[in-house]
Amino acid sequence: MNSLMETWMVITGLSMAIGVIPQGYRLWKRKSSDDIAIIPTIILIHGLVWWLIYGIQLGSISLIITNCVALVLDSAILILIIKYRRKTS
Repeated sequence: MNSLMETWMVITGLSMAIGVIPQGYRLWKRKSSDDIAIIPTIILIHGLVWWLIYGIQLGSISLIITNCVALVLDSAILILIIKYRRKTS
């Protein structure tokens, strides 16, 4: 892939990856995750891991960078979901 396209894909991928930041801020601010489903986040993280592996195998900088960033951010969301989940008796 040419460097211009690779650069564009990094920018595009990062813009998609940072899309979870408002959700993380909301979780942190409200200190509650009762209205957020955990399963879709786990499925998303699973997919990101496989895209990262694929990017590493291809040697694609855009796939590696964007999926690393997304994996870190979505893992932080998962941690916040677990941390702020209220225990039901």
